[in-house]
Amino acid sequence: MSLSQGMTYEQFWYDNMDILNMYIAKAEFEYKRNENNINTTAWINGKYIYEAVAVCLAHFNGNSTVEYPNEPYELKNRDLLEDATTQAQINYAKMKNIMTSWNSRIKKQGE
Repeated sequence: MSLSQGMTYEQFWYDNMDILNMYIAKAEFEYKRNENNINTTAWINGKYIYEAVAVCLAHFNGNSTVEYPNEPYELKNRDLLEDATTQAQINYAKMKNIMTSWNSRIKKQGE
């Protein structure tokens, strides 16, 4: 799993185990983000279908003032900030683990 997420062979076998945990966290984050995108798309499609059916039924009942929206709905995703914060935390931890690994290698070479 981690190798398919971009982790190199050397990182997997020789680097700090925290890096592996970061790749796993990254995979879980991407899975949840993709799942959220699919759910949001399905919800929006349902809303458009609901509007279309409501307009048809209104016209069928003689109310021609009801119209289908002329432009797409404006999306306000409050989770974007949370997603960006989570991604920043993942990136910070990943970089911290890489730097810790490099520092330990440098110390070993100096001894």
